[in-house]
Amino acid sequence: MLFRCLCILSGAYSLGLLRSLPADDLFLALLILVGISFRRPDSRFLAWFMVGFATMWVAAWGVIDDRLDPAMQGETISIVARIADFPRITDDSLRFIVELDERSNLPARVRLSWYEPEAVPALGEVWQLRVRLRRPHGYANPGGFDYEGWLFRQRIGATGYVVRHEDNQRLDTVPVGLISRIRQDFVNRVTQLLPNDDAAAVLLAVGVGARHRISREQWERYAITGTSHLMAISGLHIGLAAGGVFLLAWPVFALFCRRLNVRDMALVTAVLAAGIYAAVSGFAVPAGRAFLMAVLAAAAVLFRRKLNGATLLAIPCLILFFADPVSIQSPGFRLSFAAVAILLWSLHSRFLRPLLCDDARFNYPVATQVIGNLRRLGALQVALLTGLFPLTVLIFGRFSLIAPMMNLLVLPLFNFITVPFCLVGMVLQGPLQPLGDQLLGIAYHSIRLVLSLVSLATGLPAVRAEILLPERLGVVIALMPVVHVVFPRGWPGRKLAWIAIAAVLLYRPAAPPPGCLDYHVLDVGQGLAVVLRAGEHTVLFDTGPSFRSGSSTADIVIIPFLRSRGIGRLDTLIVSH
Repeated sequence: MLFRCLCILSGAYSLGLLRSLPADDLFLALLILVGISFRRPDSRFLAWFMVGFATMWVAAWGVIDDRLDPAMQGETISIVARIADFPRITDDSLRFIVELDERSNLPARVRLSWYEPEAVPALGEVWQLRVRLRRPHGYANPGGFDYEGWLFRQRIGATGYVVRHEDNQRLDTVPVGLISRIRQDFVNRVTQLLPNDDAAAVLLAVGVGARHRISREQWERYAITGTSHLMAISGLHIGLAAGGVFLLAWPVFALFCRRLNVRDMALVTAVLAAGIYAAVSGFAVPAGRAFLMAVLAAAAVLFRRKLNGATLLAIPCLILFFADPVSIQSPGFRLSFAAVAILLWSLHSRFLRPLLCDDARFNYPVATQVIGNLRRLGALQVALLTGLFPLTVLIFGRFSLIAPMMNLLVLPLFNFITVPFCLVGMVLQGPLQPLGDQLLGIAYHSIRLVLSLVSLATGLPAVRAEILLPERLGVVIALMPVVHVVFPRGWPGRKLAWIAIAAVLLYRPAAPPPGCLDYHVLDVGQGLAVVLRAGEHTVLFDTGPSFRSGSSTADIVIIPFLRSRGIGRLDTLIVSH
């Protein structure tokens, strides 16, 4: 199963290496090739590869075909749209995603900005709006964020803004879905109960997956300290919810349902709780992966079947891929499954097994169990640090050096205080709201403690490393640290992995040789910016426009480019107008 999964994913990822989709005429030939390959046992790996390639091809064609008709670009049109996510609020504008009716001859999903809005739309509401739309586009510059790729992964077929008009109104006759109402009610309650600060924003993300109040600066701090996975509903949170419900349901069923299999009933209840929590979170990839793994593990226990770790990982991966093929292009998909694979491997690793098991040589007089658990947690953090190193470098171009230590400090607090109190407080909002509010307050203050540690850590020197490797060379060198952990002692070249680690961390692009000039032209939307390098000196000509949202092309384009080239300072800045 794992081999088939890897072949399918390899085929899907290979389509992303092409500059454009293949001609439609080749699709029939591809299907014929798949059929022929399945008939030959020695070429079935090629058949599974082609299945992944064809599935991704169809999905990509569907996303591109759903984009806005060029003839409608810039036209003022009236739409009826359902609010699909929580609006991100800035000083004078909103940004949100809406879903349109398929009969409207418009893209199914549109991202809108609304400047100086009369009201703030709520999740799940249906609004009539006057908008101007345009096709998805982004900047094509080295080192910058691929905005058009992000729109593609979100299946957004148009972007635009709301035009001020008297017809802009909420349609009260259309009901709001149950899940959307639960999520919005929780957001409203937290907004009324707690201050509008960073800790409350994280509480919303942990409770219902509402990340709209977490700013870009906050995400930057969490990335620097390696704690981003804690600030939104991930597999860890789904697992904690399922485990907590299982422990609570067991004694309840044992007391009131003695004729039933208590363990099985508690297990089914835990899986249902995990499914509800995943649905409330919006079924993001990490949450969906954790829920599917919980379903498989529970089914194996209920039906007395053996299930190895590879199958437990491969089946959810394939289900999520065929449900939404374009999701595999997101960093969350790759990092989520890679992290679980590393954890499953660590439980059977010769390298980490001595650390994960109790050792009779250590005779701790006090708190033996606590120290042993901390040692296991530290060993798993080392495994994650090393195993995720290549992916983190290749996706983000940087690496947090203090992530293991930060996770050792904040994971126990998050696991035993923040998540349980947040979930129980959310459940009690209906019948026992005062008690639920108290529990939410405890979770809020625990998050404040975590964020104080994050702020302290970001002020330390050398908390992260900027990785500036050439792409092809970086793939090879960044994989070397994993070799050091995965392969057994005595493996040829195993110790050379430490040299690769040093090469990854210390590499910096060479400056232009004497007499030469590096000339880079950057797309900044309404013109061009030019970066000139001669020796150790750098000159920047123009920075591009700023936007009403508060961002600018300097933040989006120029600074990421300079960072990707290892340029830490400018000698001259020239602004033409």
